[in-house]
Amino acid sequence: MTVTDVAGGTYYNMLSISPLFKNGQFNPPATNLFRANNLIGDAVVQAANDKMGHTGSYGVYAGTGGEFIKVGGYRTASTVAWGTFKDDISIFSDASIVPKDNVDLSGAEWLAQEQAEKANYLGQSIENHLLYGTNGPTADTRGGVTATSSPEKYTGLGARYRVPDASDPIVPTGTGAQKGVWDAEGSGTDTTSIWFIRWGKRAVSLITPSNDPQFGLQIRDLGLEKQWSGATYREVYMKQFEWKHGLSIYPGSNGGNHVARLRNIESALSYNNSGLKALIFQIIEEYFLNDTEGVMMYVPPRINTICDILFESKGNVEFTRANPYELAPKSWSGKVFMRTCRAISIAETAVTAV
Repeated sequence: MTVTDVAGGTYYNMLSISPLFKNGQFNPPATNLFRANNLIGDAVVQAANDKMGHTGSYGVYAGTGGEFIKVGGYRTASTVAWGTFKDDISIFSDASIVPKDNVDLSGAEWLAQEQAEKANYLGQSIENHLLYGTNGPTADTRGGVTATSSPEKYTGLGARYRVPDASDPIVPTGTGAQKGVWDAEGSGTDTTSIWFIRWGKRAVSLITPSNDPQFGLQIRDLGLEKQWSGATYREVYMKQFEWKHGLSIYPGSNGGNHVARLRNIESALSYNNSGLKALIFQIIEEYFLNDTEGVMMYVPPRINTICDILFESKGNVEFTRANPYELAPKSWSGKVFMRTCRAISIAETAVTAV
């Protein structure tokens, strides 16, 4: 159950494991969770080292500690700082609730299509949280008393920018202490972003409970149920979707440079800024140091269209089917693959440069 990626490596992703899990049995329609949701379809998935999260340590290496010594001379080791990380696992849950009256009129095949569509939109909502989600917990009430704590909700990529060292040269102008964030200088409430994500076990991955052979994914047919509203009810067909997972970004390889965001891009179709291409190349060359193995470039459909316009001569884009998805993603000068992500908003509010 492994998938070969475009760089030649192998890993588990949700397209390879999701067909297994509906009531614990093989079920191809479970892939509807990830159909057309390229972000989570591409994601590397690994079992966490604990039931509720993933923890570990990593070294911080300066890259300047080596030394020349004479033959027979004493040797020293460069200083290494050690850090730790902890990533939480949360539960994403939703249900498809379809009135029996509608099913009686439209048939079982229509019901299956509606349930598949709901599963697909759950996948899109997960992608939305991966990009924009902020960390919980949110207070809940039990017996009228506000709880002092509640289960953690993992933090999305948008709140996990790395704080750079003061001497780090790769801090884009105007983004303050947010390393990995570039500014296309758009304004207003109709801007959007491009995300660059390096997938890998020692990069960005989705984590699932260590003791769960189903990778945290459950899809249960609950059949015909009564849905109550006060003293009245209706009969509905219910299907429950649940995925226990979290997000882990390993800080101990490639300097932790695994996620970059190019934000404040004008989303108007008339937008034709050649500087956008320059920023994309800068991210690839300077942030990822041209080491783009496992890196995917995610754009909203609107930016996909704008990039088509920018590629008048097709000089910076290649089309290929040498990938496991049976699609033809665009390759930016053969360096990173560009994938459409519907969860990226084209109505973001521009962030004022610091």
